Parts: sequence; C-alpha cells; structure tokens
Amino acid sequence: MAIVNFQPSVAHSSQAILTAVQPFYRPPSMEQHDTQPDRPIGYGAFGVVWSVTDPRSGKRVALKKMPNVFQNLASCKRVFREIRMLSSFRHDNVS
Repeated sequence: MAIVNFQPSVAHSSQAILTAVQPFYRPPSMEQHDTQPDRPIGYGAFGVVWSVTDPRSGKRVALKKMPNVFQNLASCKRVFREIRMLSSFRHDNVS
C-alpha cells in the first residue's frame, strides 16, 4: 500500500487565503488619511501592536503591524488563522 502525501501548491494556498480574507480587506482609498501610529502598545514575536486613530470612525483602536507576511507560506497561514479567529469574536472591543 502506498502512502500519498498531497500538498497543495503555494500559489493555490495563497490564493485561497487571499480569497478568504477578501471580505475583511479594505483597499486604500484615493484620499490620503493621516493614519500615523499614535504610540506602540506592545511588541511580540510576529509584530508590533500600535494605538492608532481610525480615520473612518475617529475611535482609538489597536493595530497589529506584521512585516513580511506574504514572504512564505507559514507566515500566510499564521496570519490567516489569526484573522479567522479574530473575526469569530463577538465582543464590543473587537470589530
């Protein structure tokens, strides 16, 4: 009996991730908003969390900046898992 190890191609996996994230992605508008980070809140293994003011609502929010996210498949999967987890939260402080 042969064991078959199926691994989807990187292009296919990346496309699936981008398709799943599409409802949450908002492309930059033509208007330039002043979205400079106010101050760093914390540092982690995968990025820096900043306190910023959302230009759409004027509210203070936390923004996680993760550099080089799409350089390899492991980073893509990690970000996808985090986005999927955060999108399932039902709490006033998470949107």
